[in-house]
Amino acid sequence: MNKRIGYINLGSYESRRDAEGGLLCLNCDKLITAKRRRRYCCYDCSIEFVEKNSHQMLRSKLIKESQGKCEHCGNVPTKRENRYPHLTDNEWKEIKQFAYIIKFTNEYILLLDDSQLILDHKNPIALGGAEFDRTNLQILCVGCHKIKTRLDQAKIAMFRKTEVPPTQTKLVFSENR
Repeated sequence: MNKRIGYINLGSYESRRDAEGGLLCLNCDKLITAKRRRRYCCYDCSIEFVEKNSHQMLRSKLIKESQGKCEHCGNVPTKRENRYPHLTDNEWKEIKQFAYIIKFTNEYILLLDDSQLILDHKNPIALGGAEFDRTNLQILCVGCHKIKTRLDQAKIAMFRKTEVPPTQTKLVFSENR
């Protein structure tokens, strides 16, 4: 049964080298020319590598792509915020672009409540689903996630019952020492 990792352990990635012994980027396999860099050829490659191997970065990226909508029911979880009277409309427009404001009036704003959105694996890791594969990931609201988790737990329980336990090896001691 597979278990979740959830984060990047850079110590598990060995430095790659080309035929001449030069360091190669972990993300794009280009030759690293900068003397200070040891794992990535540029800043963009380091960000891209982290996005591919970190649940936190993947979650925020997928929330932006889905525009804060649950992929199952399509709801957008929001929270009400009061408007500060000293800010102008232009300042609010800037905040609106930055903070994913859903509804904007003179009295209050509704902001995306991304704490109510959960990164979920379509095929659970315990059943062989890939942990960081974007095709296996989806954004769900809390209600849809609870329902899916209940169904997944039933599948995992059935899998554990039918899974053949590994054969136990017996230690055999020879009498001749």
